[in-house]
Amino acid sequence: MVEKLIEIIEYHSESVHVDFKAYEYPLGKHPKKNELLKDISAMANHPSKEPKYILVGVKELDGMASEFVNIESPTDQASYQQFVEDNIEPRINFAYRVFEYKGYTLSAFIISNNEERPYLFRKHLRRTDGGSQEFRIGDGFIRTGTSTRKLSRKDYEEIYTKRLEARDRVSDLKVTPFISKYFVSPIKGIPSLFLIDFMIENLSRKSIGFDAELRLQYKEGISLQKKFDFKDKTEDKGLSGIYPQHFPPKIDLTILDLEIEQQHDSYKVSRLRKASESYAVTISQRDREENIFLDEILIGALPSDYAECMISIELILRSDDFQQGPIHKKYYFDLKEIINGA
Repeated sequence: MVEKLIEIIEYHSESVHVDFKAYEYPLGKHPKKNELLKDISAMANHPSKEPKYILVGVKELDGMASEFVNIESPTDQASYQQFVEDNIEPRINFAYRVFEYKGYTLSAFIISNNEERPYLFRKHLRRTDGGSQEFRIGDGFIRTGTSTRKLSRKDYEEIYTKRLEARDRVSDLKVTPFISKYFVSPIKGIPSLFLIDFMIENLSRKSIGFDAELRLQYKEGISLQKKFDFKDKTEDKGLSGIYPQHFPPKIDLTILDLEIEQQHDSYKVSRLRKASESYAVTISQRDREENIFLDEILIGALPSDYAECMISIELILRSDDFQQGPIHKKYYFDLKEIINGA
């Protein structure tokens, strides 16, 4: 994420997605504390599904970052989160990050995955110095270009029209699981390996994005690993292990794309999002992703265990386009049948 923020500072100009602020948003009794509410709700109300960024401690010149102001004692995210939640509804999804850049302490608000527009003020707010009323219940703002304005009647019409047009896109996807022999062990104490993955097709005329997760329930004799880790271990026993100085280091090219976790009852494999992406997987209209988990996941089973072993795999897909929540699909595979080529 820090790399993305630095990229924005160095190469991006102010836009509907980017806003530079020289000084930290104040809280407490500061007369300008409500500016944060206006700015962050305006970003959330913009219809673009791309993440939006407010970078703090950055002065701009002609829309580009030009100078920097060190943030001495950065406010914590919990304080900002509470302030926004107390005054804006529905809840705005955002993250707050403090980072270092060229010796300066800067910060950023990353506003993303906000699909419940419009985001409006939930109470009347006056200036804390006793001045006039700044905002009323129901006020809403939107980022347009490099400026912020009040939501207009046309904006509201477009928001509610899109809501009515929204539909559950679960039926747009066709999921095909596949599992195959990868390594058959002839030795009792060494596990055989099975390659597991999924092909997902987008049957619609509109691209779709989602996060993907695979779960394998714990079972005695059953394990899960990356193909890279298996190759790494076996190759270390060959010439590259005996003469490592003559071989280049092996690099896991999927380290930024896949994560494996051991949870209390299962192995969990997740496709990871890129810093600038809203979802881990995006499939274009009438296209398909051949290997959701990058042809990389191996399930291990000892020969004595897979003789009568049925394993359970759960695939979970998450997207704002799924109106009823995440898709859960369970699959059962008989490892004995796979070994025998059934």
